[in-house]
Formats: sequence, structure tokens, C-alpha cells
Amino acid sequence: RLITGKLKAAQAGNYLIAATEKQGLYGVGPQAQTTWFVPGAGILAEHNDDVAFQGTGREDGATMFALKDGGVLDPQFPDNTELLNTTIFDGGFAQQFTTKPGHDFVQFFDTAGRFTTTKRFEGTLGGSAANLTGIADSDSYGVYTPQGVKLLRISGGEPHGIQLIGTTLWISESDNVTQSTVYRPYDMRTGDKGEPCEFNLGSGYLGSDGTVAVRAPGNPKSDLLADAWDLSTCERAWSIPRSGPLGRIVRLGDTLVRLSDDGTELFALVSP
Repeated sequence: RLITGKLKAAQAGNYLIAATEKQGLYGVGPQAQTTWFVPGAGILAEHNDDVAFQGTGREDGATMFALKDGGVLDPQFPDNTELLNTTIFDGGFAQQFTTKPGHDFVQFFDTAGRFTTTKRFEGTLGGSAANLTGIADSDSYGVYTPQGVKLLRISGGEPHGIQLIGTTLWISESDNVTQSTVYRPYDMRTGDKGEPCEFNLGSGYLGSDGTVAVRAPGNPKSDLLADAWDLSTCERAWSIPRSGPLGRIVRLGDTLVRLSDDGTELFALVSP
């Protein structure tokens, strides 16, 4: 296959892809060779472990495709609507549409682009975690399953970041005193809410074992490669300092993988 542009590597779930600006996205094989190709703008958009979106570079929205083989999918999007935001979750995605300014609604789809429910939910997308999605309407914020079942309602119509750890749903709030983002826990079994913690589970969140939450700051100028926060005390449990410009920590499956600070070595992180 003739490649006329520069390839840029990107991680999508457990897959490696290569992007060429204004041309499209390539799959990458075990010998670093390009495999499948999906034409488009060459920018990886929302994705989970199974599917991804790529902008087309035109006004007709985005292309949805399977990460395994690059197969293009045709979602059951409603006619005469404009595509706005997309939120990917485990097992599918939620799409925000508009028919005219101020008239937005959300619908849920599986990873093949089929409806999981045909119901339309008035409002705008506001975060996702595991298989849960937040939707903000005029006076409240609701957390829904892929089948459209509302599990939690919070007053106020502003969007929130969410993160599900075990049976606890952490929802972002703005701390007006410190002018920062905090996360408050909600017990999904009872709906009870706890005290907010002064950490951000939306910025670079990698995962949790139920006791600590691990993050990797996305800013390459950050002093830390990663840190972990105790979910019961809201205190930092450990951190890994950054000592070089190329260092990075990512999650592959259940393993944390570190790129050395000089960019020459890859190794897995294990418990001390």
C-alpha cells in the first residue's frame, strides 16, 4: 500500500494504530507492518476496546470501525439530525444528536451500531464510566445503563465526570473554595453519597484494584509519571516521579506498562 504521509502511532484499547493526517488510519501488525486501512481525516476520535470513530474531514460526521480488522460499521443513526458528541462505554456508545439548536437528545447503541433502546433522552452527554453514561437535561443530571435505565439522579443540569470503581460511582464536582475539581462517591447499591475527595479521577485515570486509584498525568511537563490515591482516606498512596521527557505509563489490559524516561525501554510495573 502506498503511504504518502508521515505515520503517527496511537493506542486504541489494546490495539496499536498508525494515523496519516488527511488520509486515514492504519492497523499495525505484530511486525510493525500496516494492515487494514480506513480513509478519513487521520485523527483517532472516541474509542473503547472494540470500536473507534474517525472524522471524515467532511460535514457528514464520522466513520465508525472495528479495531480488530478495520471493518467499517453503519450505525442506525436517526435521519434529519446532526451528530454532536459521542461517548464510548464498555459494550457500546451513546450519541448526542440535534434537530435544531437547543433541541438535543441522546440515544444508546451497541458496538455494531444497533439500538440498545429506541428511546430518546432529552439533554446532553456528560461523561461515561464502565457501561454507564451521564446525561444532563434542563434541571438534573442522570446516570443511565446502556438499556436506558436511570440509576442515579442529581439535581442541577450541569454535566459531570464519572468513574465507576466496584459498586461505587465517583462523580465530579467543582470546589468553589479551592477552584478545583473534586470527586464525591455514591454507593450504587443504596444511592448514599459520601464526602468528596480532592483528587481528579477523570484526568489520566488508568484503573483501580478497589483500594487505590491509579492515574498518569497527561501533561508531559508534569513532575509525576503516575500516582495512586487511597479511596478510603483520600490520601496519596504512592507516586512515580518523572525524570525525563519521554517517560510514560499506560494500561494494557490489567497490566501497567512504563516507557523509560529516555524512551528506550518498555517494562511492566508490578507490586513492590
